[in-house]
Amino acid sequence: MNRSTMRSFSFGLFLATSFFASFYYFIETDAEVEQKNEQYATLTKEEMITSLEQEGYFILTEAEKKAIEEESAKDSNASTTRAILHIEEGMSSDEVIQQLARLQMIEDEEAFQTMLAEKNASTMLQTGYYELHSEMDMEKIIETITNK
Repeated sequence: MNRSTMRSFSFGLFLATSFFASFYYFIETDAEVEQKNEQYATLTKEEMITSLEQEGYFILTEAEKKAIEEESAKDSNASTTRAILHIEEGMSSDEVIQQLARLQMIEDEEAFQTMLAEKNASTMLQTGYYELHSEMDMEKIIETITNK
C-alpha cells in the first residue's frame, strides 16, 4: 500500500466513525422516546396543568375561553373605524357624500346633504386628505372637511 491509499482509507474510516458517532449521541432511540411518552402519559390532570404553566402556557377552561371570546367580539364591534377621505379639486358635494358613505363614515346621505346645505358648507369643501373615524358625528365631519 502506498501513502495516498493509506490516507484515503484512514479518511474513510474517520468519516464512517463520525457518522455513526453522530447517530449514537444525537438521535433518540425508540426506547428513549417511549420512556418520555410514558412519563407524560402517567401525569395527572393537575400535574399537566402545573407543568404547562411552568413552561409559560396559560390554561383556560372551556367556559373561561368562551367568556374571553365573547368579550373580544364585543370589543371588536365597538372598535373605531378609521379612514382617509381624499377630496380632489372639482369634486361636487354629492361625490364627497358618496365617498363618505362608501367609507362608512355616514349612515344617511340625505341627512348629511341637508346639514351641508343648512350650514352653507356644500361650496366650502376643501381639497386634501382628511383622517376621519367612525365616532365623529356629521357636524364634526363637516367641520373637518371645510376647515371651519
